[in-house]
Amino acid sequence: MKDMKQTKERLTKELSTFRHKVIRLGKVQKSDKGMERHQKAATDRRKIEDDLCATRGRLRILLSSSPAVLYMSKISGNYGTTFISENVKAQIGYESNDFLDNPGFWANHIHPDDAPRVYEELKHVFEHDSHVYEYRFKHKDGHYIWLRDERWLVRDTDGNPQEIVGYWIDITDRKQAEEKIREAEEKYRSIVENSDDQIFMLDKDYKFLFINKSAANLSGKSAQKMFGMSIFETLPKTTAIQFGENIKKVFETGKNISLDEKMLIQGREYYNSTKLNPIKDDSGRVIAVAGIVRDITRRKQAEEALRKSEGQLSNAMKIANLGHWELDVTSGMFTFTDSFYAIFRTTAQEMGGYHMSIADYAKRFVHPEDAPLVAEETRKAVETDDPNFNRYIEHRMLYADGSVGHIGVRFFIVKDENGKTIKTYGVNQDITERKLAEEKIKTSLREKDILLKEIHHRVRNNLQIISSLLNLQASKIDDENLTAIFSTSRSRIQSMAMVHEMMYTNEDFARINMNYYLNNLITSLIKLFNPDMNRIQIRLKNEDIYLDLNRAIPCGMIMNELATNAIKHAFPGDRKGFIEIRSRKDSDSIRLSVRDDGVSLPPDFKPSEVHSLGMTIITDLTHQIDGELKLIQKDRIKTFELILPIDKVNNNEDCQ
Repeated sequence: MKDMKQTKERLTKELSTFRHKVIRLGKVQKSDKGMERHQKAATDRRKIEDDLCATRGRLRILLSSSPAVLYMSKISGNYGTTFISENVKAQIGYESNDFLDNPGFWANHIHPDDAPRVYEELKHVFEHDSHVYEYRFKHKDGHYIWLRDERWLVRDTDGNPQEIVGYWIDITDRKQAEEKIREAEEKYRSIVENSDDQIFMLDKDYKFLFINKSAANLSGKSAQKMFGMSIFETLPKTTAIQFGENIKKVFETGKNISLDEKMLIQGREYYNSTKLNPIKDDSGRVIAVAGIVRDITRRKQAEEALRKSEGQLSNAMKIANLGHWELDVTSGMFTFTDSFYAIFRTTAQEMGGYHMSIADYAKRFVHPEDAPLVAEETRKAVETDDPNFNRYIEHRMLYADGSVGHIGVRFFIVKDENGKTIKTYGVNQDITERKLAEEKIKTSLREKDILLKEIHHRVRNNLQIISSLLNLQASKIDDENLTAIFSTSRSRIQSMAMVHEMMYTNEDFARINMNYYLNNLITSLIKLFNPDMNRIQIRLKNEDIYLDLNRAIPCGMIMNELATNAIKHAFPGDRKGFIEIRSRKDSDSIRLSVRDDGVSLPPDFKPSEVHSLGMTIITDLTHQIDGELKLIQKDRIKTFELILPIDKVNNNEDCQ
């Protein structure tokens, strides 16, 4: 702006000189008419013309090199331009003649939003002989630039306005910079105003020069009301005195203060992290103090909870026989804790300190037969590429007195920036008592397994004896109806005996594989009833489905009844067809079914309304296991389907 001012002064001076010389030249020309023969007049005219030419040259140089566009304009109408410097093209893209040939050119290119203000402010030129204003002007390429326009009113000797002389410069860069600054100020002001932190500024009398909403809300007053108020007027007395002492220190020392403190405000305790900074003038004198107070109550509560948690964890580790350790892979040295040594029934003092080499640790505390396992797991931890590697192992340990125990080790790794394992750390737990208890349980389970096998064996044998007795009795009876009743009873007994036989031969006493069971059941029924296999095709479509014992026996008996009915009654005479036994598992149920294309049942047939022994067994057992029995007859095929909801099955025992 200083250079601009100097340029303006030079241009003004040259313009004034130029104007006076033009006037003098006019006077000389007029006088020439009456004095043409006078040599002196001719000499004066040439001198003035030479001076005028030199002035024009200087003026042209100034105009072409100046960032300012000079102009002259009329004092009324559209303020049409009467003169404008040629550098206007470099600034806004237009030729000088664009302004000179069109009186309304300047007025028509002012931004529509700025034009009313510019016209209104033109009156200041006539009132004060000069005025400066800023507005947007349309560039030739269509975009708008910002101009700073300074103009003067030229008057004649009688004081009457003659013309307007002025200049403008492009201030677009400055305006854009100002806009960015304004946006930044608004942004940061918004951040400060809406920050959860309490931000304020106090003068030497402890009065608020600035305070944001968070700080004002704490006292229950608005920021506007608190402006100019003292901390002693807005804060509780004790808090204000405590706070005022810290403010006083900043004014006296000129140094920052950072502290955490507890305050009582409106009956509540707050923990605050406070930072106070001095605001100094050019001489270095502190004129105000700016402060930021952050509510750290939750952090303090979390720290207190963490301390309690760490204490509880320490106690829990002692109770659970847990010991922490770290291994520096580079040095091969362990670092142990007191709780670690306690597991091995010794102390750091007895062991010579809290550090120990890998070899010494293995020799002192690892059972010789398990040392290779520990060494291998350590090698894996060191060589792994997985940064999340962790492992849990169990092995025998040696107590300090030489006795043998069992230990569980959970450990993790730490890698450097190159992916190299530099440290492992973990916890050890004495699991000797658990191991002894597990061994007792295993021994007890083995004994119970033997006992259960013996029970199932005896039950199966007893059922087989009953079946044999029924078969023996049936062989003595000539009545076919009675013989059929005995055969049916035998099939029912065998369906139960098969479950106990599977329990006796299985390792798992909790579940029965229904695929295996149903296949054996149908084989048994074929042997018992001896159907004509040339007429009746048996299809088995069973999946590996497991049921607990409480459901396996009822389901087995239901399937036995349905299959028996199909074999005995579905294909009288020479009728041919198939019987299909199927088991499958859906997303929400287990389905067991018997299908055949033999004799159809009446359309209104309902199993629950039939009172034969077989149907009674089927309906009662279905209800007992919370199942559902469906009869579907379609295209001469009838299907009895037993449905067991998955959730009902899961509420009892395991199933798959």
